[in-house]
Amino acid sequence: MNEHQDQEDNDSKKIEQSKRIPLIPNAVNLPANIEENAPTLDFLNFQPPSKEFVANISAPFYSYFTPRFLGLDNIDNSRPYFFVGYHTLLSITDIFYVTELLLKKDIMLRSLADSFHFKVPGWNQFWEKMGMVKASRENCSALMTAGESVLVFPGGAREAFKRKNEQYKVNWQNRSGFAHMAIEHNYPIIPLASVGLEDAMDILYDADDMMNTWLGRFLKYTGIAKYIRDGEELPPIVKGLGWTLLPRPERLYLSFGEPIDVSEFAGKADDKAAQMAVREKVERSVKKQMDTLLKYRANDVENMGWLRRWLLKK
Repeated sequence: MNEHQDQEDNDSKKIEQSKRIPLIPNAVNLPANIEENAPTLDFLNFQPPSKEFVANISAPFYSYFTPRFLGLDNIDNSRPYFFVGYHTLLSITDIFYVTELLLKKDIMLRSLADSFHFKVPGWNQFWEKMGMVKASRENCSALMTAGESVLVFPGGAREAFKRKNEQYKVNWQNRSGFAHMAIEHNYPIIPLASVGLEDAMDILYDADDMMNTWLGRFLKYTGIAKYIRDGEELPPIVKGLGWTLLPRPERLYLSFGEPIDVSEFAGKADDKAAQMAVREKVERSVKKQMDTLLKYRANDVENMGWLRRWLLKK
């Protein structure tokens, strides 16, 4: 009777455990504390949205910005990559990397996002539907172990919420966590770059301006400032078409760089020098792509319709 009862208890524990820990294809080398973190790993059971849904929701953005994509041939959709990009102003262009790769290459990017994305009702639900995951090393490791293609913007909120003098400026501060993850999981990196959006909007007041006013002093005095990282998560006040918040219809140019192999740094994931060497390669590629895109744009202006050219002057 006791043996039978013990067997039932063991079976019940196994069933309960299976409910808490998602099944992961070829799951090896997951974080040691995965069981405690199991509730946060529900994203591994993610079901990608249909191509029809993605095409429909992105159609207005494609029509308005008429984006051009370079470098898609650099991507082999039979294997996963770590896509590492530069945040444009307010991170408005991020959606195009996700949609284009799904529609053209059958790759569902899993975006690692800064915490501020999860603080906006409605916005967070949409991006979760599009595969977004809260950025952390544990979450990134789980995604890579599962063989997912992962997208990250090392500059985070600080790079997206730009200051007035930071147009097309890569601002990754001293961050190299993405390099650590790429080395640890031997993931080739595809650097990303984009130009156009920062010419579509003007910054009227940036975080520095606002934090130097009575409002900023009030936020610091009351301690509220720490919840926006002392202004780092404070978006700039911008204007686009006329005095509206609608971006001017600048054509966007986005590129996918050549893969960067990190295998030469195998076993050096915790080596800061190795991380910075990888980061330098990626940052150099991003900047080079920006230069290429700006030159490409200079020769592409005449291909725009008269209405777009007229609106860009507004």
